[in-house]
Amino acid sequence: MSKPSHRPTWEARKAYHVRVKAARQTLACEQGASLALPKQPSVSNTLCPYRTPAEEQTAREAVDLLRLLKKPAKIPELQQQKKLKLTMILPYGLLLGVFPNP
Repeated sequence: MSKPSHRPTWEARKAYHVRVKAARQTLACEQGASLALPKQPSVSNTLCPYRTPAEEQTAREAVDLLRLLKKPAKIPELQQQKKLKLTMILPYGLLLGVFPNP
């Protein structure tokens, strides 16, 4: 002879789910009332932090000015100029050797 089943019937499972759902709803209502937080503004979805083009322009000018102040002024070096003259004289001399003046 088989043993009687200890599993609840369909009606008992349905009643259990109804009780659990009601308990969850009351708990959520109680927690929601006690945890009423102020609504925070959402995060901006823009890529640029500036609000107007004028703000962006002033910020860019400030960055350009700082970059120019940090970069030392370029003074032309005489050795580089001499080197350039020598590199231009060599091909000129070769061309004169290949194509002599009549």
